[in-house]
Amino acid sequence: MKRIAVLLLCALLASCTTGPDKAARDSSKQAKKQAKAGREKPAKKRPEKEAKKGKKKDPLADANPAPNVTFSQSAGTLGDTIGRLSEEVGGSLVLMNGIEGRRVDALAFKDAKFSTVVERLAEMTRCKCQAFPDYWFMYLEGYEPVLDVTVAGKLDPAYAQYTAGMAFGPETPLYGAFALLGDSLGITIVADNIVAEARCGALTLARIPLRDGLDALLKSARLLPTAFQVESTPEYIFLFATQNVTPASALLNPETLTPDQNALLDKKVDVALPAPPEDPQHSPMVIGATPLAKVLDTLSASLGVKVGIEPGLDDLPVNPCALHQVRVRTAMDLLIRQWYQPEFGYRLSGGQIIIERRK
Repeated sequence: MKRIAVLLLCALLASCTTGPDKAARDSSKQAKKQAKAGREKPAKKRPEKEAKKGKKKDPLADANPAPNVTFSQSAGTLGDTIGRLSEEVGGSLVLMNGIEGRRVDALAFKDAKFSTVVERLAEMTRCKCQAFPDYWFMYLEGYEPVLDVTVAGKLDPAYAQYTAGMAFGPETPLYGAFALLGDSLGITIVADNIVAEARCGALTLARIPLRDGLDALLKSARLLPTAFQVESTPEYIFLFATQNVTPASALLNPETLTPDQNALLDKKVDVALPAPPEDPQHSPMVIGATPLAKVLDTLSASLGVKVGIEPGLDDLPVNPCALHQVRVRTAMDLLIRQWYQPEFGYRLSGGQIIIERRK
């Protein structure tokens, strides 16, 4: 199992994640920067070495979603409080996007139940709260349908053993949360441009099952259960708007491919768009979509085959994403399905991939 710390500076703090079949490791410390959006993967050290040095445990590495709380702060906002809880206490508390600016009076708790703290915050901010098995969710009256959002039963069994701890700040785009979460776990989580542009609220999650972490992110972004669908295989998790009717395969000429061309499309690759990080330990995260024409060089290098486009497609938007050990054909499908209308596809001609409009 693998545990990695990840920092999303357009959001809050560090993310601690665990995947199956890797040796367990703990991150040595929670990274902090007060700069532009980015991510941090602090050096990993064995837990026993940390204990000897007396270093403070990262709350996000804890698997307890409701620890007792000893905590105090002066008056501030609900978002500020989530940040402090993430740093000092841990636990799992998720805010619906849009309520982070509500005022919180001065607080002081000593060995209080986590539920007591959440209920007090909800009372102060005139919000409602709902307990789920692995987290608490705070929301506004009238948004009860969001409580039914879940990916339960929709994920491939391959993801059953993954767990993740994370903390994000208000207005974090889902494409950023999915990219960092997938990157830290070494899996592929992507969404079409409708779902990906939704913004989650401030949240802090202890190390809980991946399915529950995805539920929390989607609830926080105020998505309705009927607004999206989930497609999942051992290769990827793809979330897409209900109105997205793009076909599962965007390949336009499967019947003409030679064995060598099929072998090329079945090659496994890693893809990071709009560009791979220059420094894996600390790299800026691009916020917002990049025109398709500007990612072609990176895409070609990642796939190992030149990718071109027909005239007029230069400005199709490509959101930041991270794909891990997917086939070339899968990478192309996920890229094109982001655009949610069945107008585009790709053709493998000779040794080149061409993205074009469907005829």
